[in-house]
Amino acid sequence: MFVEMGGSAVIEHNHITHIRDNPFSGCQNGLAVLIGRQSMMQTGSGTVKNNKIDDFQKGGVVVDNTNSSADIENNLVQGVGPTILIAANGIQVSRGATAQVKNNDVSGNVYTPGTVTSTGILLFQSGATDIENDRLHANDTAIYAFSSDSGTTVNNNGAVGSTFDGITVDTSSGVGIHNNQSLSNDQGIGV
Repeated sequence: MFVEMGGSAVIEHNHITHIRDNPFSGCQNGLAVLIGRQSMMQTGSGTVKNNKIDDFQKGGVVVDNTNSSADIENNLVQGVGPTILIAANGIQVSRGATAQVKNNDVSGNVYTPGTVTSTGILLFQSGATDIENDRLHANDTAIYAFSSDSGTTVNNNGAVGSTFDGITVDTSSGVGIHNNQSLSNDQGIGV
């Protein structure tokens, strides 16, 4: 599903599955829900709520590009589990996009070579984004904020059983991290 050309969508109560190559591969495609895309000069907005999203290749929900935004709430996002083929991300907000990411259950994003990290929630050069009350388990890194806006908050999340960090803040300043739980991760919070 692709929201583009400044469009808007409510994506609710769906089972979005098997969005991948057959056979499963390392190609950087297979995005179950895509809102905006910088490389195509596209923006979009949307509400992604109460969905089950699984068996995707590269990403479960991706919000990308300045002026793209989304409310991502109450979703079950399940990666394929440990794989040597691709570093996948459950939810990604990137390249100036903004989002409210709340009350999601995100798991199974693990890249077994360990040379790069799969993430439950990835903020990559994102605009101000709120990550709140999410449950993240069995990912390489539960929440990874790289070069994120100083208005970003990471509050009241649970990060359990990550291969690496529960929460990583990298090349970012002023990100607020409050009242999170980190359990059985290689490292609780990495800055």
